[in-house]
Amino acid sequence: MIDKKIIIELESAEAEIQRIDASLSSGDIDSKDIGIYPKKK
Repeated sequence: MIDKKIIIELESAEAEIQRIDASLSSGDIDSKDIGIYPKKK
């Protein structure tokens, strides 16, 4: 059985990723500010 705490952390991490993706695609933040995305040429 998976610990509920792990599931909650996974869900919040996923929400954070979606928020970052939305910010990136709308141009709010530059990809090099994060470090997990490859730098754009």
